[in-house]
Amino acid sequence: MESNQIQKESTTSLGSEISKLIKSNVVSHNIAKLVQSAQPVNPSFLYLPTQEGSRSLADTPTIPEEVYNKLPEILRRGSYMFDNSRDKDVFLTGALTILSGCMNSVDGLYDSQEVYANLNCFIIAPPASGKGKLVYAKMLGDSYHEKLLNESERALRQYSASLRESETANQATQGNVQERPPFNILFIPGNSSSSAVIKHLKEGDAKGIFCETEADTLSNSLKQDWGNFSDLFRKAFHHESVSYSRKTNNEFYEIRKPRLSVALSGTPSQVRAFIPSAEDGLFSRFIFYAFNAAPVWRSVAPVEGRQDLTSHFAQLSERVLAMVEYLEDSPSAFHLTNQQWSTLNDTFTMWLKEVHGYFEGDASSIVKRLGLILFRIAMIMTCLRKYEQNSKDLNITCTDEDFNLAFELVKVYKEHALTMYAKLPKAVNIQDKTIADLYNELPARFKREEAIEIGKKAHLSVRVIDKYLSMLMTTNQLTKSKYAQYLKVEKQ
Repeated sequence: MESNQIQKESTTSLGSEISKLIKSNVVSHNIAKLVQSAQPVNPSFLYLPTQEGSRSLADTPTIPEEVYNKLPEILRRGSYMFDNSRDKDVFLTGALTILSGCMNSVDGLYDSQEVYANLNCFIIAPPASGKGKLVYAKMLGDSYHEKLLNESERALRQYSASLRESETANQATQGNVQERPPFNILFIPGNSSSSAVIKHLKEGDAKGIFCETEADTLSNSLKQDWGNFSDLFRKAFHHESVSYSRKTNNEFYEIRKPRLSVALSGTPSQVRAFIPSAEDGLFSRFIFYAFNAAPVWRSVAPVEGRQDLTSHFAQLSERVLAMVEYLEDSPSAFHLTNQQWSTLNDTFTMWLKEVHGYFEGDASSIVKRLGLILFRIAMIMTCLRKYEQNSKDLNITCTDEDFNLAFELVKVYKEHALTMYAKLPKAVNIQDKTIADLYNELPARFKREEAIEIGKKAHLSVRVIDKYLSMLMTTNQLTKSKYAQYLKVEKQ
C-alpha cells in the first residue's frame, strides 16, 4: 500500500510540473526533456499484485513459449501434447515436481548445505478449469513406481515362503526369525496418516512422492494429524531429520535426509484447508501456479494421426525409468558457475527489497525459498541433459541456457506465489495482553484440561479460557490434532 502511494505521489508531482510549464508557455522540447528525465516505474512493481490481492487469477502470467522450445527432451515431448498454455503450464509444473522425486542420486551445495532436487507444487484453479492435467505429470513416474512395487511384492512373497519353511523346520523357535524386507514404493497415498508416511519413508530409503489431483485427499489427513504433517513437510523441504515415536509396540522411526516431493492440485478453498495462513511456514515451501479459465467446450473427438495421451505418457514413463536407472548408476554432484551464482544473488537481493517494500508480513520468505527452488529446477534440467548426452561425469555444471530456463520459470512462479499470498488470510497478532499471556504460558502441545489449569492460575474462568482457545484457533495460532491435543502453530 505504501509503494502504491509513493507511485501515485510521484506521478502527481510529475503531472503538476508539466502543467506549470504549459501555463508558463515553455516550449515543448523542454516538457519532453522533463518527461525523459523522470525515473521510470519499476516494471516488476507493475507486475506485483496489491496488498488486497486485487489481481484476478485469470490475469496470472503464463510460462513463455520460448521456454518450451528449449526444454530437455522428456519435458518438451510431454508439454507439446497440450495446445492450451494453461494446460502446458500445469503439466510442466507438475512434471518438474514428479521428476524431482525421481532424482535421488544427484545433490548440490546451496547455502553451504547439501540439497537434493525435491520440489513441492500446488496447482490452483476452480473446478473443471484444467488443473487435472497434473495426472499426466504423475504418469511420468508410473514405470518407476511399478518397478519398485513389483520388487517389493516379490521380496515379500519370498520372505513369506521362507518364513513358512522356517516354521515347518521349527527354526523360528531357535532364534532364526528373518526380518521382513522393506516395502518400497514411489507414490505415497495421500490418505496415509503421518505415522504411515514416516514408515513409507523409512522403508523407501527416505524417498517418496505425494501426488494428488484432489487436494482434499491429503487435506482430510491433515485435519486429523495437522501438526505432524506440517512439521514433516517443512522439515523435508530442507532434508532435516524427522522422527516419530509411538507407545504401541515401542515404535520409533528416524528419517535422516528425507527426500520428499509433493504435487497437488485443488480449488482455492482447498488451499486454505491445506495452508490456513499465507504466513504459515508451509506456504513458502511450495511452487504455486494459480489461474482461472473461462469454461470452454473443446472437441473430445479422436484426432486422426495423433497418439492418445495415455499411450504417449506411458512411453515417456519408460523413458523416465531409463533415466532414473542411468542416474543411479552414475551419481553426480551438481554445480552452478561463478557467474550464475552472482546473477542469482544479485537478482534475489533486488527481489527481496521489492517484496519487503510492497508487502506486509512475511512475504520475504517466498523470495528466500524461491532461490532454493531455482537451484533445484536448474539441477533437474542439468540431470535431464546428462541423461540425454549419455554423460558419465561425476560433476555436472548447469549450462547458461538451462540456468536461464530455470530463471524464467521462477519469475512466473514468483508472481503466482505473491498473488496467492495476497489472497490468503494472514496470521493475526495477539493484541490482547491477557490472551497473549495465556498463550505464552501454554506448552507446544497441550489438552484443554491443561489450558484450564494454567488459565485458572491467572484467575480466568473456564468459559473465558474456552473463548480464548477458540480465538487462537481462528487466528491460526493453534491447531488441533486427532488426539484432542492443541498444538501451537510454529511460524518459520
